[in-house]
Amino acid sequence: MENKGFLTLEEAKEQDYYCFEYREGVYVYEIKDKGYTLIEDGEVLIEGVDYVGWYEKGVYRYRMKGKGWKLIEGGKVLVEDVDWIHWFEKGVYRYKIEGKGYTLIEHGEVLIEGVDWVDWYEEGVYKYEIEGEGRTLVEDGEVLIEGAEHIQWFEKGVYKYEISVNKNK
Repeated sequence: MENKGFLTLEEAKEQDYYCFEYREGVYVYEIKDKGYTLIEDGEVLIEGVDYVGWYEKGVYRYRMKGKGWKLIEGGKVLVEDVDWIHWFEKGVYRYKIEGKGYTLIEHGEVLIEGVDWVDWYEEGVYKYEIEGEGRTLVEDGEVLIEGAEHIQWFEKGVYKYEISVNKNK
């Protein structure tokens, strides 16, 4: 075995370590008491972490013991030390900080922050929820509907929603 500083997927499986293959050449394995290691096309992206998740080439998130999540895209840290994070596509992600709510970032611009939940559909299109105020759908900077109980977005200009008539029931 050549010493490359990490285990191949086959070696990790042989040693009965937890392994998960995202796609050919991209996998993660966990060595008990040493943490997770993420390999992408023969390169160690991160090792010794509490948890790691891979999205696509060069994009992953991880958490170290006692620290928050960190999101890496193309070798650049997009956000760190947050309580939760989700990556949608290049330059688009949401994160949560306890007590401050969710923030949605699109290509370096904060679209919304401090909300109870946010979902992103495509460039300029997202919905968010504020407890007690319902859900709001925004498309290219314009609020299309607010105060809805449910919203489904299909494509630009096509959506459906439900507003409860008796909110106090």
